[in-house]
Amino acid sequence: MHYDTITNKELTSGITIKMSLSILPTEIVERILLSPCLNYQDVVQFSETCLRLSTISESNEVWHHLFRSQYRTIYGCLKESSSHQKESLIWKKELIHRLQIGQKLDKYIKKMSPKFFHQTELSSSDFTMVDSMFLEHNPQFSFIHLYALDHLRSLKNDDKAHENLTNKYYGLKVARHIQQRLLEPDIRDFVEESNNSNLENKADQQVLYENMLVLIAQWCQPILQINRKDVSSNLDTMAEKIFSNMNMDRVGDKKVESALDLKIVLKDVYLKQKIFEATNQYLKDEGYKGNTHNYYNAENSFINKVIETKFGIPISLSLMYLALLGRLGITCEPVNFPRHFLLRWNENSDLGTAPPRYSYIDVFNGGKQMSRNEALAMIGEEVVQPENVFEVANPISSAQRMMRNLISIGASQSNNMRDSSYSLLRSALEFMLLINVSDVPDFAFMLSRVYIQLNINHEKVVELLSGFQTIPGLSQQAEYLLSTSQMQNDEKANESTDITPKKRDGELPLGEVRLRVGTIAKHMKYDYKCVVYGWDTQCTASRSWIHQMGVDRLSRKDKQPFYNVLVEDGSSRYAADENLEMCSPCPIQHSEIGKYFKEFSSTRGYLPNAELAQEYPQD
Repeated sequence: MHYDTITNKELTSGITIKMSLSILPTEIVERILLSPCLNYQDVVQFSETCLRLSTISESNEVWHHLFRSQYRTIYGCLKESSSHQKESLIWKKELIHRLQIGQKLDKYIKKMSPKFFHQTELSSSDFTMVDSMFLEHNPQFSFIHLYALDHLRSLKNDDKAHENLTNKYYGLKVARHIQQRLLEPDIRDFVEESNNSNLENKADQQVLYENMLVLIAQWCQPILQINRKDVSSNLDTMAEKIFSNMNMDRVGDKKVESALDLKIVLKDVYLKQKIFEATNQYLKDEGYKGNTHNYYNAENSFINKVIETKFGIPISLSLMYLALLGRLGITCEPVNFPRHFLLRWNENSDLGTAPPRYSYIDVFNGGKQMSRNEALAMIGEEVVQPENVFEVANPISSAQRMMRNLISIGASQSNNMRDSSYSLLRSALEFMLLINVSDVPDFAFMLSRVYIQLNINHEKVVELLSGFQTIPGLSQQAEYLLSTSQMQNDEKANESTDITPKKRDGELPLGEVRLRVGTIAKHMKYDYKCVVYGWDTQCTASRSWIHQMGVDRLSRKDKQPFYNVLVEDGSSRYAADENLEMCSPCPIQHSEIGKYFKEFSSTRGYLPNAELAQEYPQD
């Protein structure tokens, strides 16, 4: 029977379709169900047609195909280290499990805004329900954490960028908590492996450097799907392209078929120099370079972003370069050089007992090779003990240097009001304390101040600072922070979650509140665009703030409405009525948008979520 013999009229008849399918071999029906145009809902409906089709629709191969099509991003992560177990999975059961996890998370996230609307940030203790739902399962034997993170990422990355904003906002909070809780054991394992690794085994060291880059990227970007396999695969591809560009299919009497073969046959210094030249040329041709125009962008430190954008800073580019050369048979070592991370290469590494002869490589500047004196000249001042500036940076000290960079960037963003939730600074400090093996209090005190500023994690403050209460020079500072944290915790326990409405009716002696919450406005002096998320009938800031910000030099001074606004540069500000003018609605990129608004309308601006609407019922 051929499909072209069935008329359109016959196709409208369920009886005809049932009869047609009933005579098809099972293999053909399964093949139809594997069509890319069908999803799992289609197959479920198909299975309800008759008993035979219901039986065929239970095929594990069909559901394997459906799972892979529906959840492509996590499919490769399932038992990545034990692929043979993947074949024994019951794929319909796994797909149902993934859907159920998404439904549980959606219900949980919808309850978060009413509960946490008035909190500046969430504490670890606010995720107790998440922990019991998803983190009590061993990741080695359960996919539940993968399914949870996949659903949270799907919320952020759906095709409705300006809808469901409040759920996406809290979904990101949950994703950050789950991702970082899951990564903590991996980071501790990294520290242990680094401390126990044999410094003479360069291959093991290179794996640790690469793992460290991935851990930092995963920790600081919890909403992204980043895994070691993908990063390693990208680096493998880059190395193979470098190798193919060299046209080196034979070295002496040895046939070389791939970059990995170079590790066996590569002994000649001249040939190694050719690999350096080919690597430098490849990176130049592909556009990889130091990000001189936006040096203090955090993404310059994340290996996935370096590969994607082709921009980096000295340490991230150097460690990527080290990984590429390792794949091409050349071993380099990172150097913790002042202000400018370098690599070093021992030209005599294959000459047995010959003394080391080091070349220093500046990857940030195109892979330039330098002598020791040329490298010292980069510092621009006399070095009392030059040996110290050429120390090899082991995996832990390399990670610490990267985190110091990120701590500095995060602190700058927070000080400039471009990251009101301190997200980068918090992540960098928390990661640093997981890898910092020395007893240095700086980061513990800094993180405690961040927690106190956000009024969160009071139990963690006690854990961070209790050990410094008896140390001279630190005890007084520790006691002050601990008492402040305890006072906040007591106040928080007695704090009401009721929302007091702010109404527009009645007498407004200082003038009309022109702008409503959700309005897009433009600052007439500083030319930034923003969205209003709150207002006061007059300025409620302190006298010192009013003087510092020049409010007393405005024509109406502080006797006018003031607006809380989220600014397109990521900051949150308090702006006077006379400085703002309404403008055409346009999306504002700000991490806190979802805290206050449920969606964006091209005609009305941002629409308040239920909690903000309750606070401003007439807006």
